[in-house]
Amino acid sequence: MKQSQINGEAVVRLASLSGVRRWSAARLLAVPILSVVLACSANPRSFFGGEITAQLQVDDHVNQNSPVPVELLVVYDDKLLEYLLGIDAQKWFSERAQMLRDHPDEKAFVSSYWELVPGQTPLIKKVSFGTGARGAVVFANYFSEGKHRVRLDPHKDVVIHLRDTDFCVEPACMEPAK
Repeated sequence: MKQSQINGEAVVRLASLSGVRRWSAARLLAVPILSVVLACSANPRSFFGGEITAQLQVDDHVNQNSPVPVELLVVYDDKLLEYLLGIDAQKWFSERAQMLRDHPDEKAFVSSYWELVPGQTPLIKKVSFGTGARGAVVFANYFSEGKHRVRLDPHKDVVIHLRDTDFCVEPACMEPAK
């Protein structure tokens, strides 16, 4: 409030409404900002990208005592993810070189490739990725028939267990191999 005199009388004026308008604008901005902060605190990897820690365990007699190529992909493109979820590991590895040539800038996906041998000491690998990940896929190229593909949540760390004829990802590894 401001007090002034007009013709000798004290007149009380209310402060301008601009302060009220500023407060309303601040409240309106607070809602989306608070939403973003809460979303980030729930899972900061989804907003800022992140890193998957993959622990790789290998059985002694995996893949008929032969090395197993394994690749973990974090995918940003919905159509590419849909395509990858429709193919098996054999097809992925036969198309891999061309896919890497078609997507050299890591805007569609990022990948990490390992070749693991029977009985190998467990490895811990980190796969970094940027914002906008739509999903993750692991392929393991076994000699045995099967899809040898698993979809992952890119925002969760993973244990990949290479068994004799197929692989599993925890917690599914708790079940006996079929």
